[in-house]
Amino acid sequence: MKYLLFSGYVRGWQFYYVKHRCPESMKPGQKVQLLPEPTNPKDKKAIAIYWHSKKLGYLPRQSESILLLIQQKAPLITTINEISANIPRIEVFLWVG
Repeated sequence: MKYLLFSGYVRGWQFYYVKHRCPESMKPGQKVQLLPEPTNPKDKKAIAIYWHSKKLGYLPRQSESILLLIQQKAPLITTINEISANIPRIEVFLWVG
């Protein structure tokens, strides 16, 4: 059984949207990867979100508990929930279990 741990919008997507655009192949339900960025000069606890090795942006800053779960190698699954073409944003779900 899996439980929804987090639902929210990718932060910084507007900066990466210009670089990558939203590919036609990006669809809700697809998995994305979470990678901590301890060397990030603006936030040592930053968690980047990647889709097929393309950075989409970051989880919101209040995600310290998620960082701890990543470091403990908890069974996390992160998926794209919604992609908005009108307002460039992506919502992700983070599941545990």
